[in-house]
Amino acid sequence: LIFFASVLFFLGLGTPGLFDADEPAYAGAAREMLERGDWVTPYFNGQPRFDKPILFYWLILLTYRVFGITEFAVRFWSALASVGLVVLLWRAARRRMGDEAALWTGVAFSANLLTALLARAAVTDMLLTFFVTAAILAGLIAVEQPDPANRWPARGMWAAMALAALVKGPVGLVVPAMALGGCLVV
Repeated sequence: LIFFASVLFFLGLGTPGLFDADEPAYAGAAREMLERGDWVTPYFNGQPRFDKPILFYWLILLTYRVFGITEFAVRFWSALASVGLVVLLWRAARRRMGDEAALWTGVAFSANLLTALLARAAVTDMLLTFFVTAAILAGLIAVEQPDPANRWPARGMWAAMALAALVKGPVGLVVPAMALGGCLVV
């Protein structure tokens, strides 16, 4: 399943060229940050760009250092987050419904057209979805299996929410809180 998702999301990731309005903006801002040596303030066409939080820019900067300034480097994190989502969904389905359901969960998610498109685009959507999903799943474990000696599920939830907020802002906190809020009320 992981091999299937990796091939689907990574094969030919560097082609075609950047499209949409967001891909060139993220790529250009990260390139300017790299050229300036400034890892704090994103610039695009010489102007500060504060449209989104900083984490996605930092990740692109890291892949620029590893792979060079390429389309593959810009899209790497979306593809990796998509593979990570397949793993998260597979594990959650396996724990609740068994091996066969888990396999079909991963295949269905991977084969979804929107998933395949967003996994191959340099936008924050898949990274946000990965962190929000991780936060919700970790929060469910913390609520359903409370263990005062094991605080890792709760810590994982908070860490994933913080990373989601660094990717897309307050929505990274609000969505998991709303999803898990009902569990705490019951």
